[in-house]
Amino acid sequence: MRPVSLATTGPTPSPSSRKSGGSAGPLISARGLTKRFGDFTAVDGIDFDVAPGEAFGFLGPNGAGKTSTMRMIGCVSPRTEGTLEVLGLDPK
Repeated sequence: MRPVSLATTGPTPSPSSRKSGGSAGPLISARGLTKRFGDFTAVDGIDFDVAPGEAFGFLGPNGAGKTSTMRMIGCVSPRTEGTLEVLGLDPK
């Protein structure tokens, strides 16, 4: 097995510099994101932003909507309601 370096090529921005409001918006932005399968609501109106350089994760029990959310972000499954932007574009 070959070792792989996970180091970045440049300095990591500090949390204060990321929140200081540069010109770049969030990489991912969701407002009221909802996914329904018939009468079952898998994702119920969630809101979140993922800023450049930020690590973000989903935690929850089985059936909480983690995979459904990632499928909407990745353009694999359409959302039922809400707004979603990935890199400033709507992944319809």
